[in-house]
Amino acid sequence: LSMKKPLVTSPRRPRAFCALLLATTLGLGFSASAKSGGDAEAPGEVLVRLRATADLQPLLLKYSLSLRAQFGARPIYRLSVVGAADTHAVIDALELEPTVLNAEANAIHSTPEARRNTGWAIGTRAAFAVQWAPQELRLPPAHALSTGKGVRVAVLDTGIDANHPMFAGRLVPGFDFVDGDFDPSEVFAPGSLSFGHGTHVAGLVALAAPAAQIMPLRVLDAQGMGNAWVLAEAMLHAVDPDRNPATNDGVQVINMSLGSTSRTH
Repeated sequence: LSMKKPLVTSPRRPRAFCALLLATTLGLGFSASAKSGGDAEAPGEVLVRLRATADLQPLLLKYSLSLRAQFGARPIYRLSVVGAADTHAVIDALELEPTVLNAEANAIHSTPEARRNTGWAIGTRAAFAVQWAPQELRLPPAHALSTGKGVRVAVLDTGIDANHPMFAGRLVPGFDFVDGDFDPSEVFAPGSLSFGHGTHVAGLVALAAPAAQIMPLRVLDAQGMGNAWVLAEAMLHAVDPDRNPATNDGVQVINMSLGSTSRTH
């Protein structure tokens, strides 16, 4: 959509395009099983979907598991294997339980750059100043129809530089699902190939839909890595931040420029 530059920039597309991008990202990202050579997994973690909440406690006792988190009010849980038991052996056993609908490892997700071990920022200041993408996307006539006013877009990524002038007046409160706080700022780490990625993606959103509001949600660490559970938590937060469906505080579009080769349910 835009040449990736060392500075922030670019931004966002019309609503239907973002929805299509989300669907494409999900479709490509969850294509292979972790058991058959997929991505890395969070050590000792198991994600399960049960038929009912009452089914949890017997499984915790039977398989020596500890509860880490529940997905909202649903019978979906993030569990840890206690002791030295083989995680995949536990998953195989859980899948045979009549009370278990799904059991899987907590797959690691990452930015494409982290996966390929190549930097995303290229170009020079001069190249940055001459953006070809807006004309190729025909943004001026698109903005004559809509600038995204009234639309909120969640950007699930490495965080954001909220002080960048491009985002002035364009941000709604976000959350950091990596550190568990209300500051979704990007975190620098020496050697990181993904630092600035979330800011860049949010910039793309602001470019394509300048009147839209952006909700930055940090789901990837300084190395551009995250996991399936954190990603699911962030999506739940994006659609209903205050956990009250009667209030209109959720987003209409979710952007995730990340993926995994491991299937998750």
